[in-house]
Amino acid sequence: AKKCPLSMVKQIIRPKKYESIDEIKHFIEKNMNKEIEMNGAEIGNEEYIRIISQKWFNDQIINYYLQLIKKYAKEVFNTKVYVFSTYFFPSLQSKGVEVVKKWIEHLGIFDYQFLFFPIHNNSHWSFVTVNLKENDEIEYWDSLDSSYTQSFKIENPETEDLPNGMSYRIWTIIRPILLLLRAERFRLKKQLYTTKITKIRCPQQPNGIDCGLYVCLFARGRICGKTMPYRIRTYELRLKLCYEIMVGEIVYDFDHQFNEPIH
Repeated sequence: AKKCPLSMVKQIIRPKKYESIDEIKHFIEKNMNKEIEMNGAEIGNEEYIRIISQKWFNDQIINYYLQLIKKYAKEVFNTKVYVFSTYFFPSLQSKGVEVVKKWIEHLGIFDYQFLFFPIHNNSHWSFVTVNLKENDEIEYWDSLDSSYTQSFKIENPETEDLPNGMSYRIWTIIRPILLLLRAERFRLKKQLYTTKITKIRCPQQPNGIDCGLYVCLFARGRICGKTMPYRIRTYELRLKLCYEIMVGEIVYDFDHQFNEPIH
């Protein structure tokens, strides 16, 4: 068999993994005007400033980074993830399941292992995952309200009242998602399950601005099966997240730390 000449072999060049804070900051500063787009999520100067200036994450940042995680999950772990836009859940709450269920009929959601729902509710970001390979098990991640783990089982969300021990706020998030999944299963004549819902014990943010960052980290950890440490260097994580957005790829290991701490 003939060998392809080296000039014909497509080389995959991975983005550089900077180990110096100064180097990664220099790269970011040089690329602050870079505009990028992925699956409808657009990022530009405003988003970069938000990320590195310790500001609250907007929809574009969350949507873009979760698309990177979706790509990373497939390439590294061969895990199929469907990521719903941050704009999906508000529509589900306001328009109701009967309207929104028509939007997902073409998606083939049961061909995926995970569904990711970034949730924006009352000026706060939280995160919901659905594990479709585990009987639609739902996990709720919240950096302001998940200091301990709780589990619930729901047989029929159409008739059940607020589950004993679950806060009304969380139920108003989980119930529409449950009803949507149930409607799609019913349409496809798939088995209906008693659904396990778990409010995950997870690290709590130390301020009022990092909820979006935590959502990105929860999603990343869920894919690689690792838990965030309870004490994190948020500015370092923001730098890495900004860099990964700029280069369009997850570059750093989940538990990576720079060689020198930020003072």
